[in-house]
Amino acid sequence: MSFSQDLIKKHEGLRLKPYHDTVGKLTIGYGFNIDDYYNDKRVLDLFDANNNAHLEFILQKGITEEQADQLFKINYKIAQTDVNALFK
Repeated sequence: MSFSQDLIKKHEGLRLKPYHDTVGKLTIGYGFNIDDYYNDKRVLDLFDANNNAHLEFILQKGITEEQADQLFKINYKIAQTDVNALFK
């Protein structure tokens, strides 16, 4: 794991149950914003969810640390793509 990833994880902290972040968005793991990524196939596949309602049901029960790490990797990749697009 890179220094920046470790720093982000330390800042965000780990929560295995859903919570609302400082702007009211449903969040889980290391600051993964569920509200923005309900339709992301990678997230649905990670939890073997059939649809958004199924995913919400699964997430309400909580996640494992391994699943939180996978969500973090998805989120980090999205952020990298967004940053790279700024410099093209």
